[in-house]
Amino acid sequence: MLIFLPEPSNLFMFVEVKSAKGRIRPAQAQFAEECEKVGIPCPVWRDVRDAFDYLESIGHIEVPE
Repeated sequence: MLIFLPEPSNLFMFVEVKSAKGRIRPAQAQFAEECEKVGIPCPVWRDVRDAFDYLESIGHIEVPE
């Protein structure tokens, strides 16, 4: 998934979306590594909580407790 986050992040990123048991294929892992080398995040999200946690960790959103 390609994502662009507007202000305050102004971040362009790719996200690999997998089920809880889904596996990353070697080509997907290689793609993620190449992205990270040039500063483009490419996390793996397995559920909506992963999305919220990531966006909170980079300061894009605040998640109430």
